Amino acid sequence: MLAPSRGGSRRHDYVWAVVDQVAISGGRFLVGWTLARLATREEYGAFVLAYAVLLTVEIVQAGLVTWPMAVLGPGQGAGFPAYVSGALRLQLGLGAVLSLLVLASAGVAAIATPASLVPKAIAAAALATFGVQLQEFVRRVLLTQSRPLAALGIDGVGTTIQVIGLALLAWRAGSALGSTAAFLLLAGSSLAAALLGVLQFRGLLRDRSGPVTALLRENWQFGRWICGSRLGEGLLSHASTFVIAGFVGARGAAELEAPRLLVAPLQIVAFGLVNLLLPRGATILEQGSPAVLRAYVRRAAGRVGVAFGAYGALLVAFPALSLRLAFAGRYDDAVVLALWAAAHVLLGVRVILSTSLYVMRRSDLMMIATLAAGLVGLAAAVPLSARFGPAGPAAARAAAELGLIAGVTLLSQRAEREARA
Repeated sequence: MLAPSRGGSRRHDYVWAVVDQVAISGGRFLVGWTLARLATREEYGAFVLAYAVLLTVEIVQAGLVTWPMAVLGPGQGAGFPAYVSGALRLQLGLGAVLSLLVLASAGVAAIATPASLVPKAIAAAALATFGVQLQEFVRRVLLTQSRPLAALGIDGVGTTIQVIGLALLAWRAGSALGSTAAFLLLAGSSLAAALLGVLQFRGLLRDRSGPVTALLRENWQFGRWICGSRLGEGLLSHASTFVIAGFVGARGAAELEAPRLLVAPLQIVAFGLVNLLLPRGATILEQGSPAVLRAYVRRAAGRVGVAFGAYGALLVAFPALSLRLAFAGRYDDAVVLALWAAAHVLLGVRVILSTSLYVMRRSDLMMIATLAAGLVGLAAAVPLSARFGPAGPAAARAAAELGLIAGVTLLSQRAEREARA
């Protein structure tokens, strides 16, 4: 198969794509949860901070490679093999550069906190960065070809390696399980999945005529707004982790992140639903109007809010039981759990509402909204962390998500007015 496939059931394709995303996110969630349950707070906190670095540099890959491919790739036609070949070379070069940047940040951390476990964890995360990004690239190629089952197959192999590896590590190390071992497991499993995926489309790589420089320029023209919006998402999701660590060290990052793991599945579901809503929203906009699209998105956001709210309310009603079952008494801050529950319910609503902006191709407006919310959340997290500890950043995130909902709503109305003009 040398070009994007147009056949098959599109609805089934979207469903399998969501299942694939859940498989990837679920495997990484399992790694974090196992460390939170078994490792010391310092070790788990080091993992949290290093993983935040890994996710931060993924913003660059999303803006320059994977998201542009999702939109530009299907229109390449007979030029798709050259496009993929050039994109792979771009990904290998970019992945190497970003991995070196992560490694450099480990050096900075070693200077700032020489006695901490964090520098060693970030150094291991540099290896995982290259593998995780290559796996995401391969997955995107297969999805662009409308081969979600092939993507699910390779990602299933990666997740299976993670599960088996975690079981062996937990059995042998127990409470001595370390963040370095976890990142090396992520690196190995993702590289195995990526290499298996490359074999699935090796025929595309025979055409090496795709110019990397021209591809990078084209991707930047398309993806610069996405880079900006993903940077805002990164500020919302990860900046507060570094803030709390600045006040109380890696232990603070562990105490902030562990309760969030109980509501993290809501984020996985929300972004998975976007994969279903975007194509449906595009069809509604094509056949109807921006007003019809807005009504559809609001109904979907309302249903998500009710479902997510019910799950969050269950956790808040039984916080001690929830935390004890998840972490065996290692983490027991009910306030942080309640704040994270509120933040993720709001996040789910916001993510669904934002699909209208993406469908109307107004990533520029989405960038404005997310960057503003991320900066406000970061500014609020600093004094709140100093006064309230881990509860401070969680409260700042909930407030920022509420403000972002208002911003997305107003900007969607603006985009609708401009579309009618």
